[in-house]
Amino acid sequence: MITESSQMVGRRLVAAVLAALCGASATACSGAGQDPYGTGLLHGPGRGVPAQDRPLGTGTPPFGQETLDPAVHGKKILVVGDSWAASIGTGMAAVAARTNTVVNAGLGGCGIMQANTPDASPDCRDWQEKWARYVTEHRPDAVLLMTAQWDLAPQRIDDSARLRDAADPLYRKLFADNLAHGARILSAGGARVFLMNSKATANPSYRDRALVLNEEIYAAAARQARSGGGLLDLRAQLCNDNGCPFDRDGQAVYDETGHPAPAVRDRLATWALNAMFAPKPAAPKSAAPKPAAPRPDAPLSAVPAAKH
Repeated sequence: MITESSQMVGRRLVAAVLAALCGASATACSGAGQDPYGTGLLHGPGRGVPAQDRPLGTGTPPFGQETLDPAVHGKKILVVGDSWAASIGTGMAAVAARTNTVVNAGLGGCGIMQANTPDASPDCRDWQEKWARYVTEHRPDAVLLMTAQWDLAPQRIDDSARLRDAADPLYRKLFADNLAHGARILSAGGARVFLMNSKATANPSYRDRALVLNEEIYAAAARQARSGGGLLDLRAQLCNDNGCPFDRDGQAVYDETGHPAPAVRDRLATWALNAMFAPKPAAPKSAAPKPAAPRPDAPLSAVPAAKH
């Protein structure tokens, strides 16, 4: 089952047009933040920027998973956030809607900052009320929250005319506060909340901002892990320590709008659903340590006595 409001459909149509423009020209949607690395304008280091993200190794990224686990059955999933969230939600519907309910409330151009910018839609600013209503109406088992692509963009977050980005301490604090508040709203009905990080650390123009957002996302995800939620590491699915490949087995990873191409999108959705609901393999039991063999030069008193 797929559930979405008519307002979401109209909003998504507008977002698709804007995303297409952004895909064709980075200057067509300045600050849109929706190509594979985002499309913001401000560069340069900020205060308190982490030195690096988590190491991934140099192997080929998995680009999600192919097979949906049987445990993903009869579940209700709510998806909220930006157009990347909406894309993953579309993939979830494609791979799992026959036996599950997917409420895809992701909206293109909508972050969690309640930005006071001319291009910020009013639809984005009342996310607190909307999310609370979705939770009450649908009673999801799990929620996917992702705004880490759109919120890379510089935004006006207060009454001043100044554009701020994630390297700004005020922006960072508001992002962290809103993330925590959003997670509380989404988990109010008992749902487990999962957060996705940004893959934009591979792009020099976005690296600092993505590192800051990811650090806050990791902290929020760690808190959610205490109640069964946690982190969905999108970056580890699409990137390695050398960057984020643009093709997989000769096929494009991203579509013309900069979002995951359908095949990759569906694999990412499958991986996310499995991470939410599939049983985790039990940790292997460690064997009892064997007593150390005596050294040849050990004194007789140090050699364990044989048991009879």
